[in-house]
Amino acid sequence: MIEAEVNHISPKNYAETIDWLENRIRVILTEANCDMDMVTSKDQALLKQDVSKLIKEYESYINWCVEFNPYALKDIKDFRASKSFWEDFLKEQL
Repeated sequence: MIEAEVNHISPKNYAETIDWLENRIRVILTEANCDMDMVTSKDQALLKQDVSKLIKEYESYINWCVEFNPYALKDIKDFRASKSFWEDFLKEQL
């Protein structure tokens, strides 16, 4: 078990990165009262960058789960739903 953890990134790292990115996005949207018209162009660029990174992080986390914890079907489904939400947000709002 320990050897397996050394050979790949632990799920804790994925979760921490996802939480950090979602928090950065939340701060920007909260400051603009969730009104995209009030988000500055600088913050829109940052949002686009962070959402893109977030989508990639979800994809990596899903791949990790499929490889190392394939029986966590509910978690995998939840991660895919979150990834899909952010993909839609990126297409529709940014």
